[in-house]
Amino acid sequence: MLTLLITAFVLGLVFNATPGPVIAETVRQGVRGG
Repeated sequence: MLTLLITAFVLGLVFNATPGPVIAETVRQGVRGG
């Protein structure tokens, strides 16, 4: 359970540290490619 919480916390930091525009562009490229 502790490992799951730590993993979720780390993923949260990663997503929060990633700029929104970068995520939006990645999604656009994924939609075009898919």
